[in-house]
Amino acid sequence: MVDQTTRPRPAIEAIGLTLGYSPDRPVVQDLSFRLDGPATARLDAPNGAGKSTLIEGISGYLRPTHGDLLVCGTKASDPALRTRRRVCRAKPSLHPNLSMVDHLTLAARLAGCDREEPISRAKEFGLDEWFDYRTSTLSTGTAKRLWYVMCTTGEFDVVVLDEPFNGVDEESSRVIVSEINAWRHNSLVLLVAHALPDGLRVDETMGLPRTTGTSHPTSAS
Repeated sequence: MVDQTTRPRPAIEAIGLTLGYSPDRPVVQDLSFRLDGPATARLDAPNGAGKSTLIEGISGYLRPTHGDLLVCGTKASDPALRTRRRVCRAKPSLHPNLSMVDHLTLAARLAGCDREEPISRAKEFGLDEWFDYRTSTLSTGTAKRLWYVMCTTGEFDVVVLDEPFNGVDEESSRVIVSEINAWRHNSLVLLVAHALPDGLRVDETMGLPRTTGTSHPTSAS
């Protein structure tokens, strides 16, 4: 059992961070910030400022060209973070020939939890009607709801949500708001959303500059 008194607080920290998809074309350059949880923080920045690139860095997929990117005090690329971090990208990535319940079962196995957890949450989103359907037959909104449940299965310390409200119905948005508001008591939720639905509690907003260069994001509680 993890000793909660010595476990690092949920946090995301960038220290002189430079990120890009090739060394000579940085998208995010010399970026420094720290977000501490538990809380909900909103990343609010214009298109092209590097939101998606930063998310890929936090996920551990994209490694810094320079500087450091830490999640809960550990380098974002460390495989040990897989059990503590969740990332829900804006575009679903589903296997077209597997059923919805197959995806939920796989998500539970990867998260190390009982299958009933994501299945129960999927029912809250009204997805049980499509449990036996292959994901290639799902509508965009249904696939988005499935993807959200999969990516947030199990317990975590940090979760990044990229436009979770886009393409989902009003009732699903309310369920997502309820879950985020619950998670913020124990975890750090980093949210990218152009518009915020009613009832969502946001503790801090962080911006990114439009251009690269030495940058220190502004934040407002």
